[in-house]
Amino acid sequence: GVTPEEARMGTTRHAAKALGLEQQYGVVAPDAFAEFAVWDVNHPAELIYEIGADPLHTVISHRLVS
Repeated sequence: GVTPEEARMGTTRHAAKALGLEQQYGVVAPDAFAEFAVWDVNHPAELIYEIGADPLHTVISHRLVS
């Protein structure tokens, strides 16, 4: 019953907040950690279509420094 956007937020910003990491993760800001996932999909809804599928292409991790 959630949209693809709600599901994405649940695994990014909301997940970081639930873990008490909202100051370092889940935001794009100076001194935050950036982890960008590159997905092999044509539409965000494809991320939730098939249980057990792994459309992840790569992850890019970087610390943003002010």
